[in-house]
Amino acid sequence: MISKLKFTVSCLLLLLAVSLHAYDRATYYRNANGKSAASLKTALYSIIKNPSVTSYDGLYEGYKKTDTRPDGYVRDWYSKTTNYRHVTDKAGSYNKEGDCYNREHSVPQSWFDINAMKSDIVHVLPTDGYVNNRRSNYPFGEVGSATYTSNGGYCKLGSCKTQGYSGTVFEPGDDIKGDIARIYFYVVTCYEEKAKGWGHSVFSTSTYPGLEKWTLDMFIRWAKNDPVDSVETARNNAVMEVQGNRNPYVDFPGLEQYVWGLYTEVPLNVDEYVDPFTGDIPDNPDNPDNPPVNPPVDSIIPTHADGSYYARVKTTPEDWSGTYLIVNEKNSVALNGTLIEIDMANNFISVTIENDTIAVNEETEKAELEVTSYGQGYVFLGKSGRFMGTLTADNKITTSGEDSPIVNYITLTDDGVNIKSEYNTYLRYNESGKRFRYYKSSQQPIALYRRSVNEEPIVDGIEGLKAKDKGQKDIYDLAGRRLNVVTRPGLYIVGGKKQYIK
Repeated sequence: MISKLKFTVSCLLLLLAVSLHAYDRATYYRNANGKSAASLKTALYSIIKNPSVTSYDGLYEGYKKTDTRPDGYVRDWYSKTTNYRHVTDKAGSYNKEGDCYNREHSVPQSWFDINAMKSDIVHVLPTDGYVNNRRSNYPFGEVGSATYTSNGGYCKLGSCKTQGYSGTVFEPGDDIKGDIARIYFYVVTCYEEKAKGWGHSVFSTSTYPGLEKWTLDMFIRWAKNDPVDSVETARNNAVMEVQGNRNPYVDFPGLEQYVWGLYTEVPLNVDEYVDPFTGDIPDNPDNPDNPPVNPPVDSIIPTHADGSYYARVKTTPEDWSGTYLIVNEKNSVALNGTLIEIDMANNFISVTIENDTIAVNEETEKAELEVTSYGQGYVFLGKSGRFMGTLTADNKITTSGEDSPIVNYITLTDDGVNIKSEYNTYLRYNESGKRFRYYKSSQQPIALYRRSVNEEPIVDGIEGLKAKDKGQKDIYDLAGRRLNVVTRPGLYIVGGKKQYIK
């Protein structure tokens, strides 16, 4: 009888634990529905404030849930060369990168005086102790001249090149910049009443916007270039397990646009939230007590209602500017625009080519490169916000930032196109090495497939619209794609001006 009672009590406790952390997006964020801009930020504050944080020492146990790599080691936010075991390799003495990991306050402790925030696992991250020490309490930013770089150049410390700030900054790796941005969006929302006094050239003196313009603009750009992924979503779910609240900027990808950006005139719809960059309705997390709020996106709207596709370029255009896939047709692969900053094998996605066209899908969109004229040549901008090219006479793909884009030269050939660097090397596909690179010797040729609608190339939207004849009422989404029909309410470009369509 006693064992049966223990079993019953255990089951009740388990059910209580599950119910405490069960999550349904529409229910959890109900009080934010219909809000926008400053009122939306404050509504989110009322939902996520006062997290039930663990103790400071308890963070190391919490990291087992929030920051474990697939191989079982600690996910190190500041280093790509460490293999730390949870708890065993925690903070101790360090002389170099790789000695131990510790608890990094992404918002430095010297900036705030809130006891709960000291162990808020959303922003307190496991990082290499040595690299963390080099970061010190400098703000995040984009480094112009580096005084320190972590292994492989993953993180940097140095003078800031971001417009609006000239001090020393710490630049995280490109693949976590969006994560860091969304953490700061969370912090300035969750601690709305306190953050306004922190200053440090990062936080503003008012609750809205809460961040100084230079850092807010940078974080919005980082969030766009490094969107929410499955790792970040899984961490957000684990955060709720640890401390009972969530980061809304992860649950609603692109939410910052509704709070501070292009969608501040659009009320939030928590039931059918639309990602401003992809047009998708994000799924609820998998949970047996949490069925999807909406049917699958494909049953509501085609992935690309504008009818766009990629068409092979067969004649030389007056201007090569547009949105492209770089394709090796023999192997049906396209250069992955999200990987151009990493010289590596398998830097491609697979594509299906039919009648010299390729269908647009989520994977191809991430692989796209924006091509823009620059002097006598062109620059290729990837989704990471970096420009593709080569800066040396070897065959490695390298990248550059907006202050010094790498110029390429494009000519049509019988079997595709030549994309030539200033070192007379050509972008090609190496079939045996399974990679795109620049080569002097012959490799597999490449072709350009331009994203088009009704044979018209898609160029970067808003700037292109300014050149349109006045009075024209073409409708574009905020990504610059022309629409034949508007299938859901939102903010669009109509006749060159932003307009909310119901």
